[in-house]
Amino acid sequence: MTEDRVVLHLRPYVPRRRHQDLVRALLAAQLGCSRDELVLARTSRGKPYVQAPAGPGLRFSLTHCPGLLAVAVGGPRELGVDAEPAAQQPDPDAFGRFMTLDERREAARCGAEALVPWWVRKEAVLKAVGAGLWADPRDWPVPVGGNGRLHFAVGRSGAVHRVRDLRYGPYVLAVACAGPANFSVQMRDR
Repeated sequence: MTEDRVVLHLRPYVPRRRHQDLVRALLAAQLGCSRDELVLARTSRGKPYVQAPAGPGLRFSLTHCPGLLAVAVGGPRELGVDAEPAAQQPDPDAFGRFMTLDERREAARCGAEALVPWWVRKEAVLKAVGAGLWADPRDWPVPVGGNGRLHFAVGRSGAVHRVRDLRYGPYVLAVACAGPANFSVQMRDR
């Protein structure tokens, strides 16, 4: 798989045990190995990764929400994915504790309908960073408005991630890749 392409596998959500089997099957097929040869591990912050077989730097991220399982596969850059139902009614006050002052100002200007896409961008970046919500989400500001675009997220440390907005039926999704380089996403729903 080339550095600038991410394959996003989309499936109806299945129980956790079955989605683990599905993820293993997808990754084994991508690596050209059997499920038994595939060894998955987690970082100290819980980010899953392929421990064996050693190979071309395959990276993956997964997310699930009511009705959907999404697995992003790419490499060698770190990546993250998140999804939420677009019709979700967010509580602006609840999200406020995860926002920088600039994000709160932008949210006030854009309105509540911009919060769900903002949140999936934020979570995708935090997953790509490898910290999830162990990190302070305010250290990774992301744009609130501008749905349907490719964005930059620059952390307080200066690290850069690219974030792409996606739509799949009633869901909003975001895929983030480490680094400033552009990338494409190929969605597969079977």
